[in-house]
Amino acid sequence: MSEQNPRNSDVRLNEVYFWTATLLNWKHLLKKEVYKQWIMDSLKIWVERKCIVVYGFVLMPNHIHLIWEMKTLNGKEMPDTSFLKFTAHLFKRDLKANHPQVLDWFRADKGDRAYQFPIKLKENCTQPDLITYSKTKQELID
Repeated sequence: MSEQNPRNSDVRLNEVYFWTATLLNWKHLLKKEVYKQWIMDSLKIWVERKCIVVYGFVLMPNHIHLIWEMKTLNGKEMPDTSFLKFTAHLFKRDLKANHPQVLDWFRADKGDRAYQFPIKLKENCTQPDLITYSKTKQELID
């Protein structure tokens, strides 16, 4: 396993990406302010740990766009994977305790998990886009 591209990640360390994650079936879970705050708090945690640099982000009711750079691994994981797992656990815990009927919207048909929340988009040219030119980076940030 390469430290530059562990576990066949779509991203590499020290590169800037335009990255998108959506909620399963495009459900509007992020209308709730507390969930938006958890995403922002999670990003702050990974920034403080020096795992990522966030150049910009947009939160919408059912997905997030980020311009960010992965700086270092979080254990054996890329920070984007850790970010998705961390926020998913927060969402699941809250829905299970306070909105069990909504939790069923996120039931996954996967062998490795019962529920799925944020997912990285992979089809239709929505893989993370590497931003390669300094001018382009600045234009996206502005």
